[in-house]
Amino acid sequence: MRTAVTLDADTAALLKGEVARTGQSFKVVLNGAARVALADARRVVAGRLGLPQARILTPSARHFSRVMDLMTAAMAAYAIGNRARLFPNDTDFARFPGLDWRNPLACG
Repeated sequence: MRTAVTLDADTAALLKGEVARTGQSFKVVLNGAARVALADARRVVAGRLGLPQARILTPSARHFSRVMDLMTAAMAAYAIGNRARLFPNDTDFARFPGLDWRNPLACG
């Protein structure tokens, strides 16, 4: 796979130093560094998941509803903060004091 990577100057210097030290190509050095970093991350995560207080969270039956409530609140906060008017087709926005909103499908 070909991809463009933008490296910070200090990271590029470390990789170039490793290229000079080992005589390997930049590609080989970069791929090796990425593999080591990913393997280290996997070990850290595996170690933490082995702790008795750790658990993998899964969405509950109400997950989608909660996400939608949070998105509604975020949209209202952005609109209030920017003095903008929202035009949602959702009366749920009425619960936010200070929000300027209009339902475009409502008569009048």
